[in-house]
Amino acid sequence: MRRIASLLGIAALLALLAVAGACEDGGGGDGDALTLEAYLRTITTINDDSSAEAAAIQEQLGTDVAGIASVDEAVEILSDAIDDFLAVATGVRDDLDAIKPPPEVSDLHGQLVELYAVAATSLIGVQADLQSIDTSGDINDVVAEFESFATQVADEFNTLGSQSNDICLELQGIADENSVEVDLDCSTGA
Repeated sequence: MRRIASLLGIAALLALLAVAGACEDGGGGDGDALTLEAYLRTITTINDDSSAEAAAIQEQLGTDVAGIASVDEAVEILSDAIDDFLAVATGVRDDLDAIKPPPEVSDLHGQLVELYAVAATSLIGVQADLQSIDTSGDINDVVAEFESFATQVADEFNTLGSQSNDICLELQGIADENSVEVDLDCSTGA
């Protein structure tokens, strides 16, 4: 059962994507584009909000995993967490899509919308893959399948997290160049 506990790593990767950077409708929509400052402040607010949501999901998952008694229960717990992370990613994508960004960040904004659309689609795929794991076989085969699944998820979400951070760094650079005092809390990779 100690290997089942390693499934927390999957949840951590899902949380990474959910908190990597986001936006909410800050008054864009069909009206005028947001100012650069309003746009960047909106990103900061939504990043904070989505980070808090993801942290709560992660905390609940940690509590739930502590009491796992079977592989089937592990699949059910992970499935619930994936659904919760999917709701965060989908909400971010929808909020992003509702914003009319200022021209200087329009391309990056489009990349963010696409990134969260890909994340949502990926989470749906992860959920389907998780549900397809045969938990009725030999425990060693089940653990091997879980480990393969975890590696696949890690690779996919590390790539998405890296892309999100690259966009974050570009947006932070634009903020700095335009003297907008905002900290988007991007990873510097150092």
